[in-house]
Parts: sequence; structure tokens; C-alpha cells
Amino acid sequence: MFNFKGSFYIDFIRKYRGLLFLFFILFAIQIVAYVNFKRSPEYTYSTNDSIQRQIDSLYSIQENKKRTPIIYPFNPNYLTDEKGYRLGLSVKEIDNLFAYRKKGLFINSAKEFKQVTNISDSLFVVLKPYLKFPKWVTEKQTKKKYTPKKTSIVKKDINKATLPELKKVYGIGDVFANRIITYREKIKGFHDATQLFEIYGIDSAKVKEIKKRFKIIPPTIKKISLEESALEELMNIPYIDYDLAKAIILLRTQKGSISLDLIVTELALDSTLIKRLNYYVY
Repeated sequence: MFNFKGSFYIDFIRKYRGLLFLFFILFAIQIVAYVNFKRSPEYTYSTNDSIQRQIDSLYSIQENKKRTPIIYPFNPNYLTDEKGYRLGLSVKEIDNLFAYRKKGLFINSAKEFKQVTNISDSLFVVLKPYLKFPKWVTEKQTKKKYTPKKTSIVKKDINKATLPELKKVYGIGDVFANRIITYREKIKGFHDATQLFEIYGIDSAKVKEIKKRFKIIPPTIKKISLEESALEELMNIPYIDYDLAKAIILLRTQKGSISLDLIVTELALDSTLIKRLNYYVY
């Protein structure tokens, strides 16, 4: 027997199966979307007001963290307009930085960055940990400057200096130390520093170093009389050789008396030599 009702449903399904399939897909999408919304960890709604306020507060903090820009270390000397704006610098502060760089100057410290840009203290506190400078700049700032210790030197009388003590002078080795001692004995002690130049090889640089360690205390020398001294006695006086001793004796014989002033006038001796002779004669 023919089933009219069953035949109708079969024809209907065949005719509208496309629409039915589309409806099924849309229904499935709605179910999935609803389930995901229920499972979403970003926001939760509660009927309890106290709990809901806590949820809202946590959600607000999470959103603020998302909006806060991440700051990476940067060299302020190469800061761009866009990067400066993102970091919170005003147009004026960025212009200050660019004007400083146009002069060919570089910022080499966080303190200098603040002075140049004139940024606020609060923004400086935020940006300071991220300021980055070349390695040679940071090493230069952290490296301690060597300050030599100042040691006071007690100067000793050069007329009593020993060979080892003289050799400690910069530029005075064994050779020059021996020459100083030998000449010191010859002239019976130094009366002034200029006498050091009379030593072969001693120049102003060496005299300067000697004076750093030694002072000159003139020795006590018993002077002899030009009026009564014989030729041999005069020749034993430093700076007087045979010719000068003979000239002094001759002048004394001619004039009946002798003095340093007369020697200067008659023999035309150098003033330095006369000064030296004054240490030994009268």
C-alpha cells in the first residue's frame, strides 16, 4: 500500500537538503562560539558584587599591562622623533636633544641626558635604567684615575751625599755620581747649585733632578790672605791655576798690595770667577 506521508518527507528532504545542511552548520557555529565564550579566561562575570569588583580590578590591571609599551635599552645619541615620542619625551625635549647633537656633541652619561633634554624627574627615573652608552664610555667613567701618592722628600745636604744616595737621582748613574763626588772634593764643597754645571756632562735637566733631592749648605772654609799667600798656596785654591797665581803675585809686587777689587780691575777676570774666589780668599 502506498505511504503518502513518507513519500512527502522524502521529497521534501531531497528538495531542501541544501538549506538543511546550511542551517546545521550555522547552528554548530553558534554552539562552538557559546562554549568558547563560557571558557574565556579574559573576563568572568559573577553575581556576587564583591567578587565581581575584584574580577574587574584584575581585568583592568591586565588591560593596562597590555597597553604599556615595552622599553628596550637605547643610545640617546641616536634617538628618533618617533622613538622619543613613544618613550614619553615632549617635542621641546626632543628638539633640545637634536640641537645638542647638531653641534657635534655626544651624550655620555645619564646625568648629561637629563641636563640636555631637561626631562622631568619622574620620566628620568623611568628611562635611566635603559640608557645605553658605548663600552669605551662606560669603562672610562668607571675606571679610577691613578693618582700618584705624594711623598715628601727630606732633602739632604749634597755636600754630605753618598754615592748610593746620588745614584737614586733620576738621570744620575754611577758615572755622574762619581763625578759629583770627585768635583765636590776638588772645590772643597759646593756653595751654590750653579757649580754643578761645571761638572762634565751635567745639564739643566740633571741639576733640576738633583735639586729635588738635595739642598746646598755651603761648607765652612778657612780663607787665606791674598796679601800673604805664596805662589804654592794660591795654586791650591780652587779656580786658581799657575798662570793666575803668578799674575796675582806679580800684581801684588807692582802695586805693593792686592785685593779682589784690584784683581778685577787690573786682570779683567770674569765676575763668576771672582765670585768663586771670594769663597776661599780675602
